[in-house]
Amino acid sequence: TWHDAKKMLTRGDGYFVCREGKILGILMAAGGQLHALASCVPGGGAECIRALAQTFRWESILLEVASTNDRAIRLYEKLGFGQVGLRKNYYQNPKEDACILRKEWEI
Repeated sequence: TWHDAKKMLTRGDGYFVCREGKILGILMAAGGQLHALASCVPGGGAECIRALAQTFRWESILLEVASTNDRAIRLYEKLGFGQVGLRKNYYQNPKEDACILRKEWEI
């Protein structure tokens, strides 16, 4: 929503990832944690993660994803993230858990 976008831009943790004038994705991240990622084109999610890692040079990136979001989990695992935890009944749907994933880099 516009309200969410305005808060994100005010805090300074929202980023557009572009290549050759096209938006690949939009992400929200701060302090080594990826809070949200929206891919705008096929393959945009992977490009956003790579851009995040190259831009901030964090030692690791931590994120949470719904345990039922198999597509996102496969993408993050393909990019080298591993599961480090599980939050039971995390989302509004009380039966949905959140997988906690982390990727570490040598800086």
